[in-house]
Amino acid sequence: NAIDRQVAQLRAGRLLTLGKAALLREDFAEARSHFEELHRLQGGLRYGAIAAAVRVAPSLVRSAYRHRLDLLQRGHERRR
Repeated sequence: NAIDRQVAQLRAGRLLTLGKAALLREDFAEARSHFEELHRLQGGLRYGAIAAAVRVAPSLVRSAYRHRLDLLQRGHERRR
């Protein structure tokens, strides 16, 4: 029902936030765990691929995410 879908969506958002935060802290085991749980919850390729990438090349994933955040920040600053 609608409430179950909303709870699942909120849980997925929380897992995504926790996974990203763990990635930035370089707690790669925790990040992988959150992305794996997110993949189990949501299915699809995206989060499974991120979990696998964190397992294989965690520093590269962190660097790519950090770069994306930097680009987003610069774009936000230009719009001000």
